[in-house]
Amino acid sequence: MVTVMHKVRAFFGDREGVTAIEYALIAGLIAVVAFGSMKFLGSNLSALFGTIGSSIATAPSTTSG
Repeated sequence: MVTVMHKVRAFFGDREGVTAIEYALIAGLIAVVAFGSMKFLGSNLSALFGTIGSSIATAPSTTSG
């Protein structure tokens, strides 16, 4: 019984994996923010390029024949 308690205390006292978990959480947060901003900016840029494209298509021609 003593060895089990010793192993439990050693398990909860071990701090080696804490840094790796913190880095994983930070990387996950960065990925979520990057995905959200790309999604938001992607739709806005698509609308902007669509507007520019339709403006160019309806613009009068300036070439002389």
